Amino acid sequence: MERERNPVRGAVRAAVLAAGVAAAAPDAAETTTVLIPRETLRQAFADAFGQAALKLDNFGPKQGNSWLQQQSHLRIGTETVPLSLPHLQFELNVGTALRKWFFYLDEIHADSMSVDWKDNQRLRLRIRLEKEGEEIKGRCIRRKIDGDWKECAGIVDRDGHIRRAGGLPRFDLHFRPVAYDGGLAPAGDIEADTLKGGVFFSNKFCNVSAICGAITVSFNSVYVPGLPKWTAEALASSGARRAVARRTRQRLAPVVEQAILQKEKAKPTSWEITGLKYENDRFVATVSYTLPPPRMPLPKKAQIVPFVQKAETTVKPATYRDRCPARFVVEGRVKVAYPGKISYRYVTDRGERSGLRQQAFIQAGTYTLAPWQHTPKRPISKTYAIGAGKSGPRTGWYRLEIVSATPKAGAVPAGKRKGNKVAWRDECRKVPRPGALQQAPKRPNPGGTLRRPASPHDPASHQQRPRNAVPARIVAPQG
Repeated sequence: MERERNPVRGAVRAAVLAAGVAAAAPDAAETTTVLIPRETLRQAFADAFGQAALKLDNFGPKQGNSWLQQQSHLRIGTETVPLSLPHLQFELNVGTALRKWFFYLDEIHADSMSVDWKDNQRLRLRIRLEKEGEEIKGRCIRRKIDGDWKECAGIVDRDGHIRRAGGLPRFDLHFRPVAYDGGLAPAGDIEADTLKGGVFFSNKFCNVSAICGAITVSFNSVYVPGLPKWTAEALASSGARRAVARRTRQRLAPVVEQAILQKEKAKPTSWEITGLKYENDRFVATVSYTLPPPRMPLPKKAQIVPFVQKAETTVKPATYRDRCPARFVVEGRVKVAYPGKISYRYVTDRGERSGLRQQAFIQAGTYTLAPWQHTPKRPISKTYAIGAGKSGPRTGWYRLEIVSATPKAGAVPAGKRKGNKVAWRDECRKVPRPGALQQAPKRPNPGGTLRRPASPHDPASHQQRPRNAVPARIVAPQG
């Protein structure tokens, strides 16, 4: 395999591969114990059964000589467990005809399901049945001498009702909470109480034939112990226990996850309750959990160091107060990270530029570039005052500008870079240059106007001279 040319890139690739291998490794399961308060445990089961539904119904349309159709079930969450309920059958001879009576349960639903404590370790599930209309459906068929069976006629009301003095018919189921399918569910040995309620018939035929008394005895012997027992068997099935475990696990999640978080300083990715025991008047759950893989430290990004790291501009003097024209010296300083070379120039706010210059660097460091002496352009004045005279101040700025940068091979080029702007101020004074011709100021003449000497050909020479005029003396030069 070809060797990685860039060592930084190779290190990054190795770190990424290592992180990927670590993330793919299977998580190791840990185990801890979590204290579950009694009230929290009760509320978890109350929430599981609060949305449950119980239906007792084996009455359907007539099929031959029967109206039996199993529709009973216990539903918890998305899990539905069917119940198979028997029907009651009686025979009665009336005259020459034989009659058969069949009684079924019709649309009996659970009005409510509540959970509280039976004792220190067992919970009680109380199921209250609704009381609406005729819960016991009675059907009759008769056979004549010819042997044909037909539905009985002439008896209007053959239906009964389930009643309980002081409230709704109800029965209780008692169970121990145990760990199941990652949550908590009833243990398999569910105990059932008998149904609190009885059958009531209101038709007059019952008083004559005493058939209703026989039906009441059969109901009490079959349904009163049977309904709680069959419901307990449905609740003890794997499907119903699994549905309860899912609901209790959701309710206990904050308690379990908070306990793991306090221990591990991390939230688990998955967990399940694997055991539950009662000790010292409290419930302690054994929880198996997995933590997220430890975060691998991210590989440090390769530091891209530009070739030109800093560019500065200076100007001397910052304020010019000498004779005009003003002259400024602009100087640049650069800091480079590698050997190489640059092309640079100086620019002004008025668009003036120095020539393009080159500077090479043999190693990293800070270097001072060649200066630029510059006189800002200004309007030319043809009038010069005698002595010192101040002209109006002017301002502007200079800046170092790097046009191109070429570092050594393998380095990261910086491209164009500009230095900081430095301001200048021109307060020069306009004075005449040495040897320049000056115009004498006009002064008043107290002796009158000095005229030129008279000439013999000039008519004006014959005019009379002023009386006070003094002839000029000629002094020979000394030495």
